[in-house]
Amino acid sequence: MNFQYEKKVAKKFGYQYIAGIDEVGRGPLAGPVVACAFMFLSHRVPRSVVRQVRDSKVVSHKKRCELFRIFCEWKNEGIVDFETASVRPATIDALNIQKATIIAMRRAFSKLKTRPQYVIVDKISHQGTLLSCDYEVRVKADRDVLSCAAASIVGKVRRDSGMVRYHTRYPEYGFARHKGYPTAAHYAALRRYGTTDIHRKSFRLV
Repeated sequence: MNFQYEKKVAKKFGYQYIAGIDEVGRGPLAGPVVACAFMFLSHRVPRSVVRQVRDSKVVSHKKRCELFRIFCEWKNEGIVDFETASVRPATIDALNIQKATIIAMRRAFSKLKTRPQYVIVDKISHQGTLLSCDYEVRVKADRDVLSCAAASIVGKVRRDSGMVRYHTRYPEYGFARHKGYPTAAHYAALRRYGTTDIHRKSFRLV
């Protein structure tokens, strides 16, 4: 990927600080939904790295972890800014997954140390104002907007790491393998052991 879309927005509106927001974990039966807000503060980054950034769903686990490590180094160097936020299963059950996702997105956005002037949000249905700055909601933004793709990678690594930690508490469910998603093995564990406190009770679990 490249900065083509961010540069297009900058040229059209004159913005300097443009962020991307994406979520991870709307579909699982267990665990939190996580959102990441990601912003490149400089385009002077190695093209060899940027070309490897893709939607997290098409990047291997090994490559996601490698890119995440690089992003963390860049954050320490002031080249990028990113933050994540999560909403727990109990809140998902109380509100619904859509509203919980929006809460996570807003929290991640508000935690950024550098305030974005414009944000590209990966497609989510929402009535009213989503963020307190100029923004657009774009279908499949994580496939063609570099900042959104980077956000999807950071969010995925953070959420997966959390699910691996949950695996040590509930090893019989196999969270380290499926990360809470609705796999045959996960459904089988639910039938055998019932639910845990990290399962989304409002979802269809059987």
